[in-house]
Amino acid sequence: MKINSSAYLIHAKDKTKYQYSSEMVETFGTINYDEFIRQNKEDFDKRAATAKCEQSDIGLDYVLQEIQQGCLTYRDVMIDEKLAFLYDNNQVKFKDAFNFFGERQSWLRLEELRNKEYELTVIYIQGKPGIGKTTLANELTLETRSLLMANGYKSDIYLFSWGKEFF
Repeated sequence: MKINSSAYLIHAKDKTKYQYSSEMVETFGTINYDEFIRQNKEDFDKRAATAKCEQSDIGLDYVLQEIQQGCLTYRDVMIDEKLAFLYDNNQVKFKDAFNFFGERQSWLRLEELRNKEYELTVIYIQGKPGIGKTTLANELTLETRSLLMANGYKSDIYLFSWGKEFF
């Protein structure tokens, strides 16, 4: 019996196609199709995963370039199923692309500061626990971000482990 031909009947190797139930296949007593599927399930799943990976790799270079140019953010990647799968199979390349973008942006902003193209503003918020320092900081951050976006600037908020935001 040809495994590929038999697997094709229910699309066992291609999860992008409609998955028919093995009970829908009539073999007229030649083989126990349910048993055939159970015996080969691991191989079918491996092939399906390989096919999914191959389909995802088609756009890897393009996606990495989009990250390096700041067109795709980490959030964009994580909320998109295809991009997240591509990320999972290429984490080092993705992290390198995100790191490159962050480092380049840092150097470009430093150069703009040196050229006095803008002034750096630092806001310190101090007060007793529980009075709303974090809430105030979040509101200021979101309002500033909205103003930047309204004036044509691209902005993304970065959160650090100490709860300090900047963009």
